[in-house]
Amino acid sequence: MLNVFISHASADRDLASKFVDLLLLGVGLQRHQIFFSIYPGSIPNGEYFAKRILKELNESNMVIAILGRTSRVSFVLQKREWHWLGRKRQMRSFIRS
Repeated sequence: MLNVFISHASADRDLASKFVDLLLLGVGLQRHQIFFSIYPGSIPNGEYFAKRILKELNESNMVIAILGRTSRVSFVLQKREWHWLGRKRQMRSFIRS
């Protein structure tokens, strides 16, 4: 089963939301196949954000990075995500506005 992790900056929330809508409505993916941190309940209250992100990355087999004009990727998160991506065989996609 395809599990997609959407990586995006807060500033790119609207662009990322539109892309996720495309995946749901145009491609036919189901919501449970997409980790998108702005979904209500995607990161339960009280759960450590970075731990959940790494868990979802480990369970995904496709990562899509939304890189808008105002994106400023956190050094720590970028380092962890790309280190992880280098160790796992999976599809990587980038969207730049």
